[in-house]
Amino acid sequence: MSTLTVLTQNVWGGFPRWRERSCLLRDRIARLYPEIIGLQEVHGGAGESQAHLIAPAGYRVFFVPARRYGVAAEGIALLVRNDARAHEAHALTLDPSDRFEGRNQRMVLAVTIDRPEGPIDVFVTHLSLSRRARTRTAAELLEFVERVHEQSRSVASVLCGDLNADPDEPAVELLERHWTDAWRAVRGAARGGTWPAILPFRRLDYVFTRGAIGVAACERVPYSGSDHLGVLATLRVGESS
Repeated sequence: MSTLTVLTQNVWGGFPRWRERSCLLRDRIARLYPEIIGLQEVHGGAGESQAHLIAPAGYRVFFVPARRYGVAAEGIALLVRNDARAHEAHALTLDPSDRFEGRNQRMVLAVTIDRPEGPIDVFVTHLSLSRRARTRTAAELLEFVERVHEQSRSVASVLCGDLNADPDEPAVELLERHWTDAWRAVRGAARGGTWPAILPFRRLDYVFTRGAIGVAACERVPYSGSDHLGVLATLRVGESS
């Protein structure tokens, strides 16, 4: 049995004072030095992104654009210190008639890493501002997870991201039927707000686990230059969740 540390962090990449805030984010990541980092609201262009800029040495960076703005885009990223076997991106469906969703494309990014206990699938996503869309695409997310698992034959899976949803929302409840919420596993009913960072009263950011992986610890990361607090989970690979 070994440990695996996973951080999820919305970096608020499109908002002002990025240069100063990126230094805070990079410093925090370097101090925590988790094996896996899932990032949301990452801006980037052709071949380069904010994830590449804040990643300390030693990480492989996987960035996938989602919502496009001309030649640039906002998307999600995974930073990985382990050997990565494969990666795959999946576009969630859109409902242009939903005014809270429109053409704001949402993605899921998967990376399979190799561990002594066996392969582990790691997913990151950033769900819609639309409650209706979140409910619909949470089911799509589960279908994608199953497809990746069939290919990788993983022993465990980790899902992290900004779900834009409170714990009692249908989208999160659907995920909890299949996954373990790392915060709830060790903190129970503690609120654990992650947004807004200055006075966090909503828990929008999550780490979920499934398979042969348990939760040893889960904590909120102090302010690191974003409007969201990050969530850091310490997991035990080889233990049932």
